[in-house]
Amino acid sequence: RDTATPTQRSSRPRATTVVAADTTMPETPQSPVRGAKRSAETEAGADNAQRPRVDDTNVNDTNVHAAAADAERKSVIHEPPIATETTTPDAPVDAPAATETAAASTAPGAAASASASAGAGAGGGTAMIRGLPKTWDEFEFRKWLDSLVIARASFKKKKNWPYAFITFAFLDDRLMATATLEGCLLGGKPVTVHDAVSKKPGDTSVDGNADHQNSAGKTREQLIVAAADRGARRDVRDVVCSLWATPYADQLKLKQAKVEEALKNLTRHTAKNCKRTKKQGAGGTWRWPSWIGESNKRGKLAAPVVGIVRSPVLEGYRNKSEFTVGPCADGQNTVGFNVGLFKEGVTAVASAETCRHISFVAKTLASACQNFLREEAKDPNALPVWDKRKGTGFWRLLVVREGGLAPDTGAWNSWLRNGEGEESAPGSDGNSVSASDKNTPETSNDKNTPNETESSKTVDREETGLPYPRQTPNTEVMVVVQVSRAGYDPAKILDSCARLAAALTTAGTENGFPVTRKLLQIHEGCANAAAADALLLHLEDGEPTAPEQCTIHEEMCGLKFTLSANAFFQVNTCAAEALYRLAGEWASPSGRSLLLDVCCGTGTIGLTLASRVKKVVGVDIVEAAILDAAANASLNGVTNCEWVAGDARVVLPDILKRYQALIKPPPATATETETPGTLAASVADRDPEESGGEEEEASLAAAAAVSAARAAEAVTSAAADAAADASGKVYEYDDVVAIVDPPRAGLHKNVLHSLRAETRLQRLVYVSCNPESMALDCSLLCTPQGPLGDSGGAPFRPVKAMAVDLFPHTPHCEAVLLLER
Repeated sequence: RDTATPTQRSSRPRATTVVAADTTMPETPQSPVRGAKRSAETEAGADNAQRPRVDDTNVNDTNVHAAAADAERKSVIHEPPIATETTTPDAPVDAPAATETAAASTAPGAAASASASAGAGAGGGTAMIRGLPKTWDEFEFRKWLDSLVIARASFKKKKNWPYAFITFAFLDDRLMATATLEGCLLGGKPVTVHDAVSKKPGDTSVDGNADHQNSAGKTREQLIVAAADRGARRDVRDVVCSLWATPYADQLKLKQAKVEEALKNLTRHTAKNCKRTKKQGAGGTWRWPSWIGESNKRGKLAAPVVGIVRSPVLEGYRNKSEFTVGPCADGQNTVGFNVGLFKEGVTAVASAETCRHISFVAKTLASACQNFLREEAKDPNALPVWDKRKGTGFWRLLVVREGGLAPDTGAWNSWLRNGEGEESAPGSDGNSVSASDKNTPETSNDKNTPNETESSKTVDREETGLPYPRQTPNTEVMVVVQVSRAGYDPAKILDSCARLAAALTTAGTENGFPVTRKLLQIHEGCANAAAADALLLHLEDGEPTAPEQCTIHEEMCGLKFTLSANAFFQVNTCAAEALYRLAGEWASPSGRSLLLDVCCGTGTIGLTLASRVKKVVGVDIVEAAILDAAANASLNGVTNCEWVAGDARVVLPDILKRYQALIKPPPATATETETPGTLAASVADRDPEESGGEEEEASLAAAAAVSAARAAEAVTSAAADAAADASGKVYEYDDVVAIVDPPRAGLHKNVLHSLRAETRLQRLVYVSCNPESMALDCSLLCTPQGPLGDSGGAPFRPVKAMAVDLFPHTPHCEAVLLLER
């Protein structure tokens, strides 16, 4: 492959051959000719200025690369381009074709000069290639692209697709590939190139209507450049908070529907697992879970969705914001968010000033940093901002973290929208109308329900919220500036960082909040995601920092939490408080419960429930988060907690084994299986013609024997437990309750198996930021296994679910699901 950079390739002097239209020309494995500009009208039609055909038989040839390269060398003719005939797509096939001259570009750097008219940071985007053989898969498509020397970032092609998608990191690569691919013949059919339109809601990176309306008189190259420029100038709100223009009531409906769809998927996944198990002959005697049949009465929902808890704060609710530093579409240094994907070559940055979810504090500090960098840019010797494409530069990232600014939620933490469209809200006296699903508007006895108060009919409470931030003596703000200092003068670095620290301090003072921590993070990698142990220095003087100098504090649920620079904490403090209160209510732990807090982070859930349980055991893979959890427990005087750092799939089985003898055994419960007597009778009375013959009868008889043995074992175990209790044995814990709050990918299968295998675990609350992964995980917990359905532990049953909106103006939400057995 050609290893030259896009700029080097575009600057090579190249002679161009344009072959006159001739339907009788021989189809040879010659490479398509690049460089000729094509009119926009020929995009969807057959290209009469045919390029030599590349047949699929040649692609499968082992010598395809050598043949293509040899053909390309033979096709180079140092002559001026020949006038050709092209057919517009609207004209009939047999109509006279319009004649025009193909304006071929032979000057060096033609592609580079064309892309220069696009905004800074414009990318190549994604193109859709039509006219490909359906028999091709990704391997054959890659071979064809390599034979044509098509530079790209990624591509996608599946069998039976007559099309494929190519993503380009650079606009120059897109222009050159378009000129190369359009007009190629595969199997006698022309290959065409189109803009790929995203199916994601709210994605305006490609506007097909704009291309159609403004295409008159423009070349294909000009249209691509114009589309790339629009992509670099997208409204940043459409990228980071795509529901910014949607009424909040409609946002809540969309998010509740998202959780409901996840519960339908839970039903589908579990039913599919049951069907597959039975079909494989491993189903044994167990019946399908009864809740699957009950789901038919509620539209296939695995459990009823009680409603959605709204966010008490709607504007500027984020307590942590990460801003990218780079040039905007006009080339000026900007602190904000990328307006596109880097894999598509989009590196333009737009200011976050108009984003509804970013706090006033974060916007103020980002603006101060941006003004500083733009002033610095006037000096040609100033430290540059990071260039993602080249992997060079100094200023990379600005992180703002806030603590003590969240208002007191009061009655707002119980705002609930139920499935019928009614709503509960704080009454006119400020008291809560609905505290949980047990106190929904239908059953609430509060006289200030929305249906009974005149004020609730006239005031649109959906669009109101608590003000944020709230200035208090406990307010703390942390700023982390990420830089790459390799190759830059240490004295200049020290001077620039000291002046930036002064500018940030001044901005905070002028706007009434302190900048408590100003840190400098050193990171030399390509991506902005630094390691957890990345070096942190003082921004003012570059001196090393102590651990306690890299933390701030946040208050939630009556507790105080220590937050380090990289620790995870929910970005919406007020809504997180409502989320954790709900999870605690549904877990319903007793004063003698053992609470497992899986993926505990900084210990927020476990600490809020510590006063209601005998002991909390928190597990998290991030060691820094476990250290924060221990510090938070000490800060709040909580002593009944144990924090374990490690992979949950490894440490959780050891934890459960260690506590096994201290937990009271669960009472015997009936399972959804056939009794041994009934099964034996059914085997004896079964008609051989209706059954699977002797083999199936033997299998059922064996299952009956296993069922009888297991039943006898259960009776013996229950008798032993009863004898132990009668003898006066006292267990330290009455039961086990688990709350899991995994990352978006969900829980590992080993963790799910460990939780299910703990028979004393009768209640599990699953808190998820990704309802789709929640459905997959819970289907493994709810599917019967083995001859009696309880191999590896009895299956769980979904009881109820709730949506919680932690991220207003975005399509994301949290889901809470209660499982019992």
